[in-house]
Formats: sequence, structure tokens, C-alpha cells
Amino acid sequence: MYLANHSNASNRDISSAIGMSDQAQTSRMLSRMEDLGLIHNRAPYNHGAPNCWRLTADGRGLVQTLERHEEPA
Repeated sequence: MYLANHSNASNRDISSAIGMSDQAQTSRMLSRMEDLGLIHNRAPYNHGAPNCWRLTADGRGLVQTLERHEEPA
């Protein structure tokens, strides 16, 4: 859900926002999400530069579905 409002976020931005302290775990999670077609790295293989993640159309669709099914607090 973080990427729905924070396009072009880096691994560090995402891990900090969702409370993950293990950078390797964050990287694996983002890689799995990319493999599923939910997110896209706009800066792949840019040695030394931070990743730049955004939702794909499928990722945006999933977020919309989840938001429709959220129960009010």
C-alpha cells in the first residue's frame, strides 16, 4: 500500500515506512513482488544508485481491490 502513495520509492524508503529493518529481507520481498508483476523497478541495474519502485497496472488494481474490501476501523 505504501507504493500507492509513494511512487519511485527506494528499498530504504519502503523498508523504513513498513518497519522492516533487514535490508536483505526487503530486497527479497520487492523482488518477489516484481516477479509477480505488481511492481516495477525504474532504475534496474543502475550500479550504486538506489532502486526506484512503482506499482504496475496489476499492482494498482490489487491496491484498489484491497481498499474496496477494507473494513472501517
